[in-house]
Amino acid sequence: MFIIRDNDEIESRTQLVDSLKTALRTQPMSFVLRFIEVDGLNCLLNFLKSMDYRIAQSPIHTSVIGCLKALMNSVVSY
Repeated sequence: MFIIRDNDEIESRTQLVDSLKTALRTQPMSFVLRFIEVDGLNCLLNFLKSMDYRIAQSPIHTSVIGCLKALMNSVVSY
């Protein structure tokens, strides 16, 4: 379980997740694939699953959802 103690920590972590969201949208596909290979998707999903009510109502929840959306919008052609 992830423990976030105060609003400053929520803000700091939200900025971090927003940066990840931007990277997942703007970096080359190799970055996205590597993120998935190192279990980044599972980490995001586990973070969502472990959020308490206070965190789920914070901006960090929206940012994590944005990361998932960026991953879902990534296109890999074979």
